[in-house]
Amino acid sequence: HIPPRGAALLGPPLPSRPAPGAMAAKARALIMLLPAVGSCRGALAAPFAGQRLKFVPDARNPYGLDGKWLLEDLNESAGVHSHSAGVELFDSATPVVKPALLQLPCRNTPADHERIRPFLTNSFRDAPFHERQCGRRALTCGRIVLDGVLDADVLEEACEHGGQLQHWEGLEVVQRLLEKHFKTGPLTPTGGQLDHNIRSDLPCEMHVDYLSRPPHYLLTAIVYLVDQGRECGPCETVFNDAAESGELLRGSVVQPRRGRVVLFSGGMENVHCKMPSAGKRDVVQLWFACSAAAAAAGRSDL
Repeated sequence: HIPPRGAALLGPPLPSRPAPGAMAAKARALIMLLPAVGSCRGALAAPFAGQRLKFVPDARNPYGLDGKWLLEDLNESAGVHSHSAGVELFDSATPVVKPALLQLPCRNTPADHERIRPFLTNSFRDAPFHERQCGRRALTCGRIVLDGVLDADVLEEACEHGGQLQHWEGLEVVQRLLEKHFKTGPLTPTGGQLDHNIRSDLPCEMHVDYLSRPPHYLLTAIVYLVDQGRECGPCETVFNDAAESGELLRGSVVQPRRGRVVLFSGGMENVHCKMPSAGKRDVVQLWFACSAAAAAAGRSDL
């Protein structure tokens, strides 16, 4: 989902290391939930196979681009092959046992933006070109996939809280995980939503979170509430590390698994989209920035 500019309200940082259970009562971060239709968990849909993701020329796309990202049927006899060798798959049937941060070079320059701009659905945003920092800490860029970090009751509460994600216990857990793996120092939540809709009629909308609302979408967390192959079919999140090629040559494909968490830096190093599909793709999306205290602690452009 492309993070809309109006999806969040800024608020003060969360208290550092609050007592257990205090999150629901004391969280002060203001997070506005976009309207969502339907309840969590949904209908069965079949998975897909024998296709590849490619940027197809099309002047009639909805984003003012020269084309759109679509699945193309493989045709081995015609020389159309899958490029899966450079793509890491996190499938829904297999939990991640030993998670590791995939560290990526941070993309901060005008040249970085110019290479990928023609392929982004939010390329019309003004791109800020500076080193992303938290105080004196240069941001570690990359992504990590985690399973088993949220209890079942916390996942259920994500649906029950409705428009009150600031009271969701999982918010604190996700924030601490980001601070740990990306070594940022204190973060503050700057936006969030519970997304039910997939829009199977749309292409895969490659985008960059940070460009939607700089500097407030510095880091992103995705929490899946459904399983691929049960509630939705080809509803993966695709990270394309070679978007400028017009194909998925390198990157990661993450299939939804209930309770799975994906954490990533929001910049141009993490171009991504969700695959459109019928069914339900219930997911909590959260965005974070450096806390005011961290930003004031040293040189920073944030």
